[in-house]
Amino acid sequence: MCLKYNWSHCLWCVNNNPSAAVSAAVSAAVSAAVSAAVSARLPLEPKIFATGDDNGGVALWDIRQQAAVVKFNPQNDYVADMCIDGPGGRLLAGSGDGTLAVFSLRQRKLLGKSEFVGDEILSLQVMKHGKKIVGGCQSGIINIWDADDWGSISDCFPGHPESVQTLVKIDEDTMLSGSSDDLIRVMNVHPNKIVGVLGEHEGDFPVKCVAMSRQRDFVASISHDATIKFWDLTCDEVYFDHVASAQHTE
Repeated sequence: MCLKYNWSHCLWCVNNNPSAAVSAAVSAAVSAAVSAAVSARLPLEPKIFATGDDNGGVALWDIRQQAAVVKFNPQNDYVADMCIDGPGGRLLAGSGDGTLAVFSLRQRKLLGKSEFVGDEILSLQVMKHGKKIVGGCQSGIINIWDADDWGSISDCFPGHPESVQTLVKIDEDTMLSGSSDDLIRVMNVHPNKIVGVLGEHEGDFPVKCVAMSRQRDFVASISHDATIKFWDLTCDEVYFDHVASAQHTE
């Protein structure tokens, strides 16, 4: 089981299968090859994955070679999150320097980066059938870029009192956000609104990561409270109970 991005092809995860040894070997190779600590990881294909580091570097790796296929240094601060806008399409990287970097996976080159948004970009997700790029920020604001014109943001909306640490797509209009105020919120994009709250991690600990299962029937979340929580998305009654209670408390 993995709590980041891809449940079947993820490195640096807790598991009990023979591939753990391979993952450990690749992890050691990456650690030896990078000049700064790895801050973000994203599986792309069964044998290919991407990393971002604390210096703003992005690299593509091939497990079979245990070496970087290509490296970029487009950003000036840590890479907080990465995502892709389609198979073999573009790799997106959000950074603590407040920019969005865009790479072509086919051409293996940097296409450019956005203007400074005035805030650290901590989480990314692609919505609206690839037409919108959504970024959660340190201040709690959600920034939105047009996928074909990502030089500057096209829209933004507040609603989170603290930083947006993680974003997970439910469908093309709806996503979950994990925030530093320990809440997992249900959000709608265009129209932009927070629908309610799915759940929380008690103790005022930040929700660091939320991940969707392969069957898309439940999500898992982790926090600094040393717990992993599982949320059933198939149970409408429980879901709407959370939403109803959230509308009275937020």
